[in-house]
Amino acid sequence: MTPLLASEIIVRENRQRQTFDIDKITELSESIQRNGLMHPIVVRRTDEGFVLVAGERRLKAMQMLIDLDIPVRCGDTLYTGGTVPNLQLGELSPEQAEEAELEENIRRVDLTWQEKAAATARLHLLRSKQADAAGQFRQTLAMTAAELIGDLPTSNDVSIVKENLIIAQHLDDPDVVKAPTQKEALKVIEKKAKAQHRAELAKKFDLTKSPHRLIHANSLEYMADSLGDEVFDCLLTDPPYGVDASNFGSNFSTLHEYEDGWEYFLGISRTLSIEAFRVLKPNTHAYVFCSFEGFSILARDFTKAGFKVWPQPLIWAKGNGNAPWVSQGHKRTYECIMFASKGTREMNVVKADVLVHSPVSDREHGAEKPVPLLVDLLQRSVVPGDKILDPFAGSGSIFPAASAVSCVAVGIEREEASFNLALTKLEN
Repeated sequence: MTPLLASEIIVRENRQRQTFDIDKITELSESIQRNGLMHPIVVRRTDEGFVLVAGERRLKAMQMLIDLDIPVRCGDTLYTGGTVPNLQLGELSPEQAEEAELEENIRRVDLTWQEKAAATARLHLLRSKQADAAGQFRQTLAMTAAELIGDLPTSNDVSIVKENLIIAQHLDDPDVVKAPTQKEALKVIEKKAKAQHRAELAKKFDLTKSPHRLIHANSLEYMADSLGDEVFDCLLTDPPYGVDASNFGSNFSTLHEYEDGWEYFLGISRTLSIEAFRVLKPNTHAYVFCSFEGFSILARDFTKAGFKVWPQPLIWAKGNGNAPWVSQGHKRTYECIMFASKGTREMNVVKADVLVHSPVSDREHGAEKPVPLLVDLLQRSVVPGDKILDPFAGSGSIFPAASAVSCVAVGIEREEASFNLALTKLEN
């Protein structure tokens, strides 16, 4: 590696990078002074002289040190007198060429999170190969983090490297790549991993071991075709609201990945009201979660089917919520519940029509309801041994709720991912 004067190196005017953040160049200069240069700049010999191929930011950073008469260290060599470490293009092995490319790109300030993850993974793999070849200790996350930041890494720096290595393994997944941020990408990866794990468990789970039943089917079709008359003592369910929840946006921590159009909800309301009246025993109760807009539709259809509908919705006060319109609207901090009676069954206990329960903090289903809320409703209407129907079982919260009041539940769920999630509740 022949030293060259920094002033001898030709930097073409048509290089891709045209703007440089002086603060970032200064940071890189300080890093080189503390830790040395990770890789020399790369030049190509031409008739004009030595033309820069890779390392313009490094060259600018080293020029700052040269202007202050500070030597530049690369490996075990100190470069003084305005000289800078360099390699000619033809002198590089494939590994060295990759190292040069990483040095050129991994410290770029305009990297997308996808590019940053890929570059971090490449650097960690390269250093691991080099350590193995030299018979040195294995490359740790902390060592990679230290090289990236040019200083002693904090636990957060190491965590970022770990996250980047995880993400890099999933950059062939379109759902991961299109995530708006690294944090959201990690959520997608975690969600898919959990879904895959649940699917594997579902294949092994013996449904006969539980007193409850979970059925993988289209709920309304199954109710009409497979459920007998006057079988159940209570209906408690949470169907889609018809509010296009899948389009609420990334401000919602858990996506609503199920059909939720208004026409779909209208069809549910009509069919559910008729089938619910048929499968419920005389003198029983029904609870149906709904939106404010959907309450009047459900009330109309359930009344037509023969139910006596409580004239106003019960309110689940969540205490916290999400804002579908972000800064242009308000937070949704409550949800409605339609209550209806078939016959003249009395309440077990007369309680307020506002139910205050915190939402599930670590939801794995967009519409997951807290078990204490379902228990609160069931305690008003069932006795031990009763049979409860939930034709839109979702995450399966009905099963622990039914167990808490010593009842048996039948849940129906058509979405495979939700069915597998409900199985985990059933197993517990």
